[in-house]
Amino acid sequence: MQKEPEFREKEAKQGRVGNEVKYVLGASLILALVAWAAVEAYGPETPATSSISVTAPSNG
Repeated sequence: MQKEPEFREKEAKQGRVGNEVKYVLGASLILALVAWAAVEAYGPETPATSSISVTAPSNG
């Protein structure tokens, strides 16, 4: 039977300690919002695909 390897706590951790991931996610969210705002402000407006015309009824 094989003996299981022993790891120290620091070696067994899956991720890094720090806020780097939070900074990257926050910056990408801000850039996505800026890009969305730019498209909303300067993007081409598409014309309506169907137009509705209303005429008043004629009396008589």
